Amino acid sequence: MFRSFMISLFLVSLIVPSWAQTAEILPDAPTVQSSQPTERRVIRKEEDPRPAMILPIFDKPFAIATAGLVGSSIANAEAIVGCEPKACQAVPGSLRSRAALYAIGIPVDIGIGYVSYRLRQSRYHRWWYVPMGVITFGNIIYATHAVHCSGNGCRYFSGPRD
Repeated sequence: MFRSFMISLFLVSLIVPSWAQTAEILPDAPTVQSSQPTERRVIRKEEDPRPAMILPIFDKPFAIATAGLVGSSIANAEAIVGCEPKACQAVPGSLRSRAALYAIGIPVDIGIGYVSYRLRQSRYHRWWYVPMGVITFGNIIYATHAVHCSGNGCRYFSGPRD
């Protein structure tokens, strides 16, 4: 049963494309022409007006936002590495190594940078800097918390001291 169905499906797939091969459906197909050339019609398309100036995507504001994103991620990773395990409860123990922090932080930075790049490339979205700004702000908050929590304990953002 299944074998006969597959054979019939294969035959139909071979036959059906040949039904559509007519000159009306395929205008670029070769046809027989008479010896007399026909009158040629020249159709000109109106060109779309180009904008006066196209701004580059990798300009100074985008470079500053990208540098802030990468710099805050590096500062965050280094601050968390120096944080005491009892003091920094927001970071799980499996993420306390430098390699794990960079293995998560760098791909996140690349992804957020790509989202901002695509938003900036569209030229219609004026909020291209928001994804980079949110992650940069979060990195700064966590790095500040980790710097204040290095040593004997946290000065803020934590519960009572042990």
